[in-house]
Amino acid sequence: MTFTLRVPALSLRAIVLFHTFLSIWAVLDGYLGTAYFYASFGLSMIGVWALGDQTSLEAITLYAIALVFTMLNDCITMGVYSTKDIVFNDYAPNARKFSFAMALISLLFKPISLFFALREFNRRGGSLTVPGITVSSTTNYEPIGGSPDPVSQDPNANNATPPKYDSV
Repeated sequence: MTFTLRVPALSLRAIVLFHTFLSIWAVLDGYLGTAYFYASFGLSMIGVWALGDQTSLEAITLYAIALVFTMLNDCITMGVYSTKDIVFNDYAPNARKFSFAMALISLLFKPISLFFALREFNRRGGSLTVPGITVSSTTNYEPIGGSPDPVSQDPNANNATPPKYDSV
């Protein structure tokens, strides 16, 4: 028995906009430091590149790598700059609480965004192999003329000698 999970398609544009807005709101108070700022907006810029170049495997690969990096960076930055006073102190500024909440929400949704980025990578023709998990490219493309590449049918096509002509 095979279990198939059908996940609805989610636009890369929605993912990039979602994380960009959360990043803008997370840096409102400025307590997370410049590392969070540069990493988050670097992720947004790479996401815009991945949106602009719809056929590039390089762009979506770099976006997935940037998502992993920013997850690590968010954990470190929030651990270094956050204290329990931010969440539990009634006298902490509301902007700081809001910024912390937006950074936390962004961090929680990044693994889901990474999943959809890897689906986009797969859609663009990439192939990812992890021990135990194989994600490969599958398309519904069927060539009209039979084989997708007629040159590859003949194994000696590249090594063929030119025909000899008789002189008159």
